[in-house]
Amino acid sequence: MMNLFLALLLTAVVSQPVNLELENKKADLGSQLSAAALELFMKFDVLIEEYTCKLEDADCKPWKADNLLDAMQLKKVNCDEDTDKTNEMCAKARELLGNMEANNEAIQEGLKDIARQMFNKETKAVMNPLGGAISDFICYKEEGLCEILRAIYDAEEQIENKYEDENKK
Repeated sequence: MMNLFLALLLTAVVSQPVNLELENKKADLGSQLSAAALELFMKFDVLIEEYTCKLEDADCKPWKADNLLDAMQLKKVNCDEDTDKTNEMCAKARELLGNMEANNEAIQEGLKDIARQMFNKETKAVMNPLGGAISDFICYKEEGLCEILRAIYDAEEQIENKYEDENKK
């Protein structure tokens, strides 16, 4: 989908080290973006989530899960450390999963499973050009980010292709 480098974590499963390596590479590259570029991408994904949810579209819950994963990774949230259950992101994740006692691993895996539902060729065909347009705009405004954006796109493409292969099974 071109959620463009942000957490996604969707394929970062310990049993699949290649995917974890790609996710870590993407996250490292994403950390090199300007705060303004990162915020633009985040806000775009949130707008897509809000739009799909207002339509009561089937992708609403997957977008919520995906954006929550992104935010949790960016802020390095570990819900196992939320012993008093006051972390808002952990609470939202547990609510989305319907399991108020879920630990961090269960939350990550559960959110990945939900987000995975929107990975298909049709959605990718629509979202990638939008993400590409945002990347082009950022590259136009911040030329120094062009190479980083291309590397992020390449990593994201590899992750998505692996994801599509998993969804075919």
